[in-house]
Amino acid sequence: MEIVRFLREKLVTKNKAIGLDEKLQLTKSSLVKVLSKEKIWWWKYGTIYDSKVKVWKKHRRFAIKKFIDQQGDPDKSVLIHKQLKDIWVPTWTTYRKLIPNNSLLMTLGNKDGSYLFSANNSSLDSASLKKNRIEKIDNINAFYESAYDTIKKLTINNRDVFFDAYMFKYKDSKMDLIVWDFDNLKQNEENEFLLENNIYEFCYALLRARYHFVKWGNIFDGFASFLRKKQKLWDPFLSKIDLNNIYNVAYRGFYIWSGK
Repeated sequence: MEIVRFLREKLVTKNKAIGLDEKLQLTKSSLVKVLSKEKIWWWKYGTIYDSKVKVWKKHRRFAIKKFIDQQGDPDKSVLIHKQLKDIWVPTWTTYRKLIPNNSLLMTLGNKDGSYLFSANNSSLDSASLKKNRIEKIDNINAFYESAYDTIKKLTINNRDVFFDAYMFKYKDSKMDLIVWDFDNLKQNEENEFLLENNIYEFCYALLRARYHFVKWGNIFDGFASFLRKKQKLWDPFLSKIDLNNIYNVAYRGFYIWSGK
């Protein structure tokens, strides 16, 4: 048994996880041993693993995001994560670069038994939900409020958001939203239609999520009605927005994608 234990330890991957302090300076590093990992999420830029790790003397479960070659920029991603947390956008609690690998150590969002899915990526959770689509959402109004608040924060801070930067988290008949893919968050201070674009991208994400994962009602129409009510109540953020045009463009994009 001692020989087996020795060989197992020799196979353990050693990395250093680096975080950033409030001044965006490198903090003291922690030695991380990756004990095991299972592929749970994959997309064109890389793979995410459900990983058992040892941080100092504690055994924990994290996700490890591994980029393909030089497709991603871990340093840039860590900076964006810090900036999003500063403006209270819902995102991962932990998000740190692993050295020397081109990868990141991050919160395992479905460790609590929830389902995580986005509109444009493949995962074990999304494969399961395609077979057992969501039939009940008890907190739909709170979900819409959170989504709208997130869109506003991102827009105010000049973030141009692509639709698959959003991740949906579902557990116990409740839906939550997480901004997770920082490669699809661009700084854009010159787009005068940034709000319209960010609303469109989220609407498009809802349409694709409904198509694959959500059997309950019509999650897109509900959000459209939610924003119309906000506009009728003179929400200053929506006062000059043509919501109907945004919805129509989102539907056209969805029909082109789905072939319907």
